Amino acid sequence: MKKNISSDISALKIHNLRSIFCSIQKNGSTTRRRIQEETGLSWGTVSQFSNLLLSAGIAVEGSIQNGSIGKAPTELELNPQDYFLVGIDLTLSHTCGILINLRGEEICSRSIAIEDPEHVIQDMCSMVQEFSSGSKQEKRILAIGVSVAGSVDLQNGVLLHSIFSEKWENLEIRRMLETRLQLPVFVYHDSECVLEAEKRMGIIAGSACKNIALVTLQYGVGMAFTHDSRHYYSSGMHQCELGHITVYPGGTLCNCGKRGCLEMYASRLGIPRQFLEAVRQGAVTDVNPYIFDASLYDTIRDHALRGDPLCLRLFEQLGKLLGSACASMCTLLEPDVLILYGGLLEDGTLWKEIFETYFRENIFPMCQTKIRYSTLTAAAPMLGAAFCALDMCLDDFLAEVLYDNGHTRT
Repeated sequence: MKKNISSDISALKIHNLRSIFCSIQKNGSTTRRRIQEETGLSWGTVSQFSNLLLSAGIAVEGSIQNGSIGKAPTELELNPQDYFLVGIDLTLSHTCGILINLRGEEICSRSIAIEDPEHVIQDMCSMVQEFSSGSKQEKRILAIGVSVAGSVDLQNGVLLHSIFSEKWENLEIRRMLETRLQLPVFVYHDSECVLEAEKRMGIIAGSACKNIALVTLQYGVGMAFTHDSRHYYSSGMHQCELGHITVYPGGTLCNCGKRGCLEMYASRLGIPRQFLEAVRQGAVTDVNPYIFDASLYDTIRDHALRGDPLCLRLFEQLGKLLGSACASMCTLLEPDVLILYGGLLEDGTLWKEIFETYFRENIFPMCQTKIRYSTLTAAAPMLGAAFCALDMCLDDFLAEVLYDNGHTRT
């Protein structure tokens, strides 16, 4: 990327080129006439800038539409071979990465087990370097998006606090990766990445929904929200923290330092804590409480399916508290749709019905929010991170194209 190119290019030209790029991306394959209808740009602008994308190798000519009158229009598609993006998801046990093209198609993926949290940056660098040189011709990677669970400084790309490791406190992911890889890096909250993936290829892809709430249910409880199709952030650029609203005043101590957070009653980390606390208070169960390891949640789940009273009660509690909390959130924000995503959906037979009951009973009657359960896989945070990174680097990328073709302010 040439230095300060964006400042030399008309913002209107960048906007117009971006509009055409996004129209092609959204439709997968489209005609210039359809681009003009969707963007409202003049035919001359669409024709000129479409040809510019073709000459730069960003777009390619696709299939020919069959028309009954006159010459059939050529369709445009994004080039799947020359430009790429990387999405990385930092999880409890693995660093997972994916390489995609401009169409969002997976080229390859990799997962590296985390043996030492202090080596996670080096693991990310090794992964990106492997993606870049994984063929005879080195791939041009436009940007890297990193998905993390915890508190994030979005502007500076710093993981402030992680629920997984104390060694990741104030981890300057953006600075460290950009220094080593010389590529643009953007760091996001994992829930935001999942929501972006839902918008692009999930159950709301292509819909008219503009106000969307997404809740992730895994090791914690995360949330992302879009208002008028834009991601919402607090004045401090933080994501919504549904998992840290108080549902039991004075309850279980949370990793954030508060007591009674929703996350401590509705997650893979919280349910084992509730189980052990109940056993200490004399609750009867068939589960051996002296075997505490990473599989305790699975053991509790299995016994709940067999009818163990204590284990069943924990999942009923999950449904009640999550349903009430989501109802309050939707009453306040009134999203068009509420999407639930994450590993806990696999155990939905134990809590979904109760969740929906408490949601309906506690939401404001005039709210029309619909509940949807995500069908995306565990790759969603990686894909969403890559899409978010593309959105952030796209203007600079297109400004470079304009500059190389003689477009300046003068």
